[in-house]
Amino acid sequence: MLKIGYQVLFLPTDKWLPTKIYETQLALGYSNKAASCTHVATYIGKGQVSEAILPSSKESYLAKKYKGRDIVVVRPKFATRKELDLYMQKGRYHIALASNSKLNISYGFMSLLWWPLHFISTKNWLASVKNIPFFGNYCSLKEAKAISEELPDFWKPLNKPIENVLPADFFDPNLFEIIWEGAF
Repeated sequence: MLKIGYQVLFLPTDKWLPTKIYETQLALGYSNKAASCTHVATYIGKGQVSEAILPSSKESYLAKKYKGRDIVVVRPKFATRKELDLYMQKGRYHIALASNSKLNISYGFMSLLWWPLHFISTKNWLASVKNIPFFGNYCSLKEAKAISEELPDFWKPLNKPIENVLPADFFDPNLFEIIWEGAF
């Protein structure tokens, strides 16, 4: 089920931030299932994921940190068997390496602070989410950049800047295929 370079999507907990991410993605028009993806990481092997999480990006052991948590494992979808074979032979390793190379970038904490401040000043939650200035790393940007280093045109179908890729976008059936889902 888990192979190096696959993305691991985490479903929400009852904590404040995952709940806000879920509500925001729902408000932006994502399906309930897509909006339920509130965190993204890349599997790098030996039971570990590379993830952007407060206070900074790091490697985490899945079994230790996320035991019992609902996850979905996905990989990029390809139009041809030849593209898939190339990805399986080397592309997924490049994505894992690219994800891991972003571990020393601090988490985009300022982006999180901007949400409530901008929302209070505009009274328009959707506008505040669409106009967040991004500072540092956060999970979906880190993993989106890792994928785009190996697959430069991968995010084009979304028709938005890579900085606006959200965890819910990793559920897009046109871009990703689900490999496995359940409690880890």
